[in-house]
Amino acid sequence: MKHFELKWLENYTFVGKTPSGNSAIFDSWGDNDTNPTAPTPMEYMILSLAGCSGMDMVAILRKMKKDLEDFKIELEAQKSDEYPRVWTEVTMKYIFKGKNLDESSISKAIELSQTKYCSVYAMFKRSGVKIDHSFELTN
Repeated sequence: MKHFELKWLENYTFVGKTPSGNSAIFDSWGDNDTNPTAPTPMEYMILSLAGCSGMDMVAILRKMKKDLEDFKIELEAQKSDEYPRVWTEVTMKYIFKGKNLDESSISKAIELSQTKYCSVYAMFKRSGVKIDHSFELTN
């Protein structure tokens, strides 16, 4: 078992501590609809999906000896209208730049991330979230 901790700071703000000793601030819409000062737990879930798959992309493309110069993932996500307001759809757009990158290698890396390595992706899919993806190779 791994030990995590979440401590309330003020209003709707919390700090989480992980087994690795790292911290993350969480916030939410508070009273009077004040804007969060940090990502909400649900926003962290979408960022975790991108982070997990993104780290896979870097690792896989490096193993393929590809020279990745720049990389980002843009996401759009939709929640259900009813409570609990869970994520129902996510669209991921992978955007790559590199000298010897090719569409075949990128497609293979995405497939490996989404079917074998990314545990966050697997959790979303097992929960019934529809995930679509595309990619772009830029110069």
